[in-house]
Amino acid sequence: MGLDIQIKETETSTTMMVGLYELKARIQRGEARPDVLVCDRVLTNNEWWTLDNLNIFHNNSPIKYPPGRHLREKQDIQQQRNDAQARWWQLIEEYRSGNLLEQRFNLASLADLHAQHGVVGITRLWILPSFEPERVFTFIYEEDSILIHAAQGQTSLWQSLPQVDSVNGVWQEIAREPFDPSQIVSRHAKIPLNELPEILNQWNNLVTATRLATSCNSLCIDGISFRHSLFGAAEFNAYWCNPAEDIHPLQCTLLKAYRRCAAIAQLEQFWKGPTPNSSSLPNFK
Repeated sequence: MGLDIQIKETETSTTMMVGLYELKARIQRGEARPDVLVCDRVLTNNEWWTLDNLNIFHNNSPIKYPPGRHLREKQDIQQQRNDAQARWWQLIEEYRSGNLLEQRFNLASLADLHAQHGVVGITRLWILPSFEPERVFTFIYEEDSILIHAAQGQTSLWQSLPQVDSVNGVWQEIAREPFDPSQIVSRHAKIPLNELPEILNQWNNLVTATRLATSCNSLCIDGISFRHSLFGAAEFNAYWCNPAEDIHPLQCTLLKAYRRCAAIAQLEQFWKGPTPNSSSLPNFK
């Protein structure tokens, strides 16, 4: 009984009950015109619609017809949703592995920094907590020393990205609190290489470790992720999502070393978060 559909040829014709599979067969034989009227609780919301408003007609008709008004509206809404979601996924990809973070934080690219005189190589580590502002450390290696640049925004860039939602039946991007680059706090320090943890105190050691510390994911929800990039004679990029010491030992060893490096440079507050108060941070010449 549930598969029966009301159908009539015209507004004044007698209503008939036709099974869904019989209707499909009629469509396939070309016996059901696009202007035939149908009514069903699920398919047409108990309203009389022409058959060209149903996907079953377009999926089975041997002749292609344009969709009816109701189906066009449904297709337009679905296209709006697909377009909005595609833009959202593009933003996520740009955030995770593109240049969005560097652009919003007004950071020079690793390639541009590497082109400066006396630079041996560079790494950049993004700290990406789920519910706090992002932090970034850039480590510029010179022959005997390392220049460390740390920065953090007042609010989270991730939380500023628009969300995709339906508003009055229209799928669109919902704006949230904007990220303000003018509120970024930054400091820098320069320390000798021989003061760093062993895994960081020689560029070649770091390149070897970075090559092996590939992207990882412990399958935790929320938590904290890290973007690690290296640029020099070679280039590597990795995304560490909630690394765990028992299954991602090298990634965690590098993170401990980087944190120790930040502490030596008196920049550990940027690692810890939340947003540091610029007036309470040490100044570096």
